[in-house]
Amino acid sequence: MKKGTLYMLIIIIFQLFTNCKCDGSFFAKSYIINNASNDIDFLFIDKTSGEVVKTIVLKKNEKLQLGEYGGRSKSNVKAFPNLLLTTDSLVVNFNNKKYFYDVNRININKIPFDDSRNVLNELNYKRTIIEETKCFLQSEDIFTFTDVYFESLN
Repeated sequence: MKKGTLYMLIIIIFQLFTNCKCDGSFFAKSYIINNASNDIDFLFIDKTSGEVVKTIVLKKNEKLQLGEYGGRSKSNVKAFPNLLLTTDSLVVNFNNKKYFYDVNRININKIPFDDSRNVLNELNYKRTIIEETKCFLQSEDIFTFTDVYFESLN
């Protein structure tokens, strides 16, 4: 093989490997964690009917996965569960006291949606990158309940 042909072959192979593009992918999970001193009861209320559509009991020191989401292309999308997206309000029972969360900004008797303590607002979940490469992103979004959290609501 001639020297010029060998150089051309090396250049072509180099360009093939350096110009490769990946489609990429992502995978995300969302959790709520109970680091408070007692169990927490969650009552999810439907947007249209006003009925309780689901009840979840989160035991002390328990971590509950709310959702997971994945797809093609590297993306920083959160895995916010459909249950929370279709929920208008949420009632949380802790130490026999009810705390009301609301996506409706008009109701002043509930914790406003924009409040950093509102579990219905996906922006209040702490994002942790588990793994990231050129073509892949894996993350977790976590909302943590503590005794201090509930004390700050009183």
